[in-house]
Amino acid sequence: MRQITPNRVHSVDTLRGTAIFFMIFVHYGQSWMNFQSLFTFQTFFLIPSYIGGPIFMVIVGVSFSLSAESRKEQENFRNHVYKRGFLLILMQFFLNLVIFNIYQAWTYEVLILVGVSQIVCYLLMEKPNMFKILVCVIIILLVPFLRLICGFQEELFTLFNPVWDFGTFFRGMIVNMPFAIFPYISYMILGMIIGDELVQARYKEEMEKKFCINLLKYGVLLILIGYGFRIFNSPIVDSFEEGLHVFVTTGMVMILLSGLFWIEDVKKINLFQPFWLYGQISLTFLVGHHFINKYIFYNLFEILKNLTIYSYLILVTYICVVFLALSYLWSIMDYKFSLDWLLRKLS
Repeated sequence: MRQITPNRVHSVDTLRGTAIFFMIFVHYGQSWMNFQSLFTFQTFFLIPSYIGGPIFMVIVGVSFSLSAESRKEQENFRNHVYKRGFLLILMQFFLNLVIFNIYQAWTYEVLILVGVSQIVCYLLMEKPNMFKILVCVIIILLVPFLRLICGFQEELFTLFNPVWDFGTFFRGMIVNMPFAIFPYISYMILGMIIGDELVQARYKEEMEKKFCINLLKYGVLLILIGYGFRIFNSPIVDSFEEGLHVFVTTGMVMILLSGLFWIEDVKKINLFQPFWLYGQISLTFLVGHHFINKYIFYNLFEILKNLTIYSYLILVTYICVVFLALSYLWSIMDYKFSLDWLLRKLS
């Protein structure tokens, strides 16, 4: 298998690729399987759906720190961040038109959250870690109050209930949607804190072990905080459920990153190279799997909600292998003309 650029943090690529794999597995399963199969198989979606999104969002923050470190000598880093953020937001609206239809143009999805997070992370990047943690806590504490102000409706998703009112869209973007800015931007900020520490560790060999231990220790602490309120049936659970979810899942990601960083970047044991390949063009897969689903599997093969469990597992395994082969062939060209390559060029 082709060797990846040595200065990359392989554990970060592995986690990013894992998030993409989970995304494909869950999204295609929900689209392709019939109701009975999906109901029977839903337990197997629990882990990928529970941890896949948080992995991706935390790694966005980690990647921001790594990008900031590699571009710290460039005077135009601020312009790069703002252009990248706005391009991601515009890309989401374009995809809404192409993948869905004009009536769902105002659909709020993950690329808008990622675009906004780039700008927020830039504004916070020079602040001390304790200040960033305080910001995350404030964001989580504000959620129930913002929901009250914005008129939170649990079932309001513009993908299924499209709106042409910017005010409704904006209020939904703040609190209502699957990737609401409050509290989910906390993932990126916490990821940036992790990334800042990772940058220090990768250049100082004596800090690598300490970095892994700290990740493990604070990851366990976040899980205990998140689950502690549930164990003791605290009345705040209902109001701050998503915030506690951020703590628990970020803790899980920190534990995963601790182990992977030690294995892949400290001990140099290459166990997860296929996920590196997925991770290199994560944006392309994030967008591309929707196109493939709609224009090939929906329109050509008409398998919407038709497959049994076993048919689905065979097909999704085949698709993932094809994606892996495509990633390998594309890596030979340094992923030229992928969306990830295009975004780098434009920003």
